[in-house]
Formats: sequence, structure tokens, C-alpha cells
Amino acid sequence: MNPTKPYILHVIPTLDSGGAERQLLTYLSQPVLKDTFRHTVVMINVSNPHTDIPENFHVSDFEKHGIEVIGLGLPGSRNVLKSIYALSKLIRKRRMDLIHTQLLWANIAGRIAGRFNGVPVISSFQNTDYEPQYMESIKAPYWKQDLIRQLDGWTTRHCVERSIAVSNYVAKHIESRLRLSPSTIQVIHNTADPDHIVPTVAAPRQKLIQEMGLEDDAQLVLNVGRVTDQKCQIELVEAFSRIADQHRKANLIIIGTKADIGYLERLEERIREKNLTGRILLAGARRDISDWLAAADLFVFPSKFEGLPIALSEALAVGMACIATDVGAIGELIEHEQTGLLVPLGDIEALAQAMSRLLSDKSLGQKYGKCAKLDIMKRLNPEQKSREMAELYTQLIKRGPTRFGTSKRSPIRPG
Repeated sequence: MNPTKPYILHVIPTLDSGGAERQLLTYLSQPVLKDTFRHTVVMINVSNPHTDIPENFHVSDFEKHGIEVIGLGLPGSRNVLKSIYALSKLIRKRRMDLIHTQLLWANIAGRIAGRFNGVPVISSFQNTDYEPQYMESIKAPYWKQDLIRQLDGWTTRHCVERSIAVSNYVAKHIESRLRLSPSTIQVIHNTADPDHIVPTVAAPRQKLIQEMGLEDDAQLVLNVGRVTDQKCQIELVEAFSRIADQHRKANLIIIGTKADIGYLERLEERIREKNLTGRILLAGARRDISDWLAAADLFVFPSKFEGLPIALSEALAVGMACIATDVGAIGELIEHEQTGLLVPLGDIEALAQAMSRLLSDKSLGQKYGKCAKLDIMKRLNPEQKSREMAELYTQLIKRGPTRFGTSKRSPIRPG
């Protein structure tokens, strides 16, 4: 590690298989960011980065690129003060030049630690966390939700030099809900990394067909995302059940961390109720998602709300026929009837009809997939996006130290 390079601390809850974690890996594996800066990743929630748990899913991937990963083991709001203290010690000891934070409690702890130690802070916003659908999904009292929003907004306004929104939709959301100045928000769209969509084997479809014990002419419908209410896998199963008899060769594969045990149990019960146990696979988190993307016939993403979903971006980038709900920033990825199909949120019949249409008309799906691939790889190229990130890092680091007494901004004060 070259000690003369600027040193950046990345603060994130875990390195599980989610979109924010995979996006961070994509950025830090790009030459312009690897060669220009030093990087350390701190996981707030995990104490030991090398235990075999889902939260450490991507640790080895970061370490293969020479990126140090540290665990604090201080999850959630109850440990935020301890997290701030631990991060502050690390910032001072390593003489960090910039802090880049991701996701709620890691954002808050990293922002405050950075501000108190005079180091510029960037926060990334991956989702629309204050949409009504999200607020309903977390099932917390309104007063608590509002308190979190106010804390998120206050620490962003007072501690963050620049907020990165992963889509135009997210930028408008945080400007409104967190009362941010538009001049402090920069949109850098999530990327679609070609390295993540290269199959791991020469014949991925043959491999997976054999693994599942299916006929060679089976049709594979793929969904990738954490198994949670946000991702609407229960509604997907309902829609699939409506076309299952018509499309006897179709099989549904759901890949993603089984994050919400209660929701998972309801999903499994719905599969049994519909007598589809043999035709729906809950595959959990997988390292061979690229093989599934290469093998599947159709990608379906019926989410309730999204910032800019990585899984959908990668499916479009590989040239798959895609169907998604017309929510959040998904319209920034799919142009209806040009690069895929959009359906209204909660319209199970429309979702079923869209699946049936593309399963029946392979040439139409190929047309959408070809157009989508060209569009996504042009607009969401990781080399281009990593250059934008590197330019932002360099710009903020060049502003010089912001420690108390030498700051270009006034010290942080309560109130």
C-alpha cells in the first residue's frame, strides 16, 4: 500500500450480497480508484470479517483486490455512539483523508466521526428510504420513523460535503425528505459491471439445467433480490401461478439472501398453497448469479420501491428480456416496450400477462434484450462512473484539512 496516496475510509454495515455492497466492490476494483487512492472498508455490524456468515459474503472479493476489511461489531442505533468513538480512533490513527459512508446507521456514525475529526465526508444514498411504502414496511412507530429521518437529515446537512444519489429519482427524494440543498447533491448512477456478468463456466445453461434436474427445453424465469416484502416475491409467486398451467415448461428461480424469516415463511407457504414446490426454487445467496443471468429466459423484478437496482441493471446489461414494476428510478433503466416491459405496482394480473407474453414470444424478448444491453453498457459503464467518483474524491481532498481551528466550515455545534 503506497503511503503517499490519499487514504479513504469506506463505512458500511456489512459486506453481504446486497446491491450497495456489490456496487462498492465494483467501484473499488476499477483501476482509476485502485491506483489513485488507498482504501480500507469498515463493517459496522460485524466483529470478525473472516467468519463464515452471510454478512461477510463479499469480504474475500475485496481482499482479492488488496483492500483491507475491518469489523467493528457495533450494529444499529443502540451502538451508534460506540461506533463514532471507534471510527474516530481509526480515522486519527490512519490519518484518513476522506470518509465515504453507505446505508443508514453506518452513514450517521461515519458522518459524525468524520466531522469531529475534520475529515471531509461523502454519503451515498442508494434508496428512497422515506417513501410511504418503505416506512410501512419497517413497521416502526411514526415518531421513531420521523426521528430517524430528522437525524439522517441533520447529520447530512451539517457533516457531509457531498451527497451521492444513485439516480435522479433518489436525488429528488433526499432533497425533499432530508431538506438538502441541490448544490450538495451529485448524481452518479450505479454501474453495471461487465465482470459481474461473465459466466463462471463455458455452458452455464447446461450446468444449471442439470443441477435443477430439468428438461433441456425448460424455460427459466429469474428473480434476484433479498427475500423481503420490498421485493414482492409473494406477489411474483401469485403471478407465476396464474400462468403455470399455460406455460408448463416454465420454472421460477428466486436468488437472494433470506433476510426476513417471517416473510420467507409466508413465501414458502404460498408456494405450497399453489402446488408449485417443484417449479419454484428459492436458491438463497449465490456466487454464480452470472451463470443464472446467462441461462435464464426472462428476468422479473416486481419491487415496491427502488433507488437504482443493481440486479436489474445487470440483467439488462447481459441482454435479458426484463419485466419490472414502474416505481422509483426503474424508469431510468427501462423504456417501456423498447428495452423491456413495465407494469403497475401491485397489478398481479398485468405482471402475469407480461410474463406470459415474453415466454410465448422469444423473438420479442431478444429484441428488448439487445436494445437494453446497448443502452445500459453505454450509460452505466463502470470505468466512466469510477472516473466521476475519483474526480469527486480528489476535489474534496484538495480542499485540505477541516479540523477544528483550521476548518473552512464552522465546527459542529448542537442545535
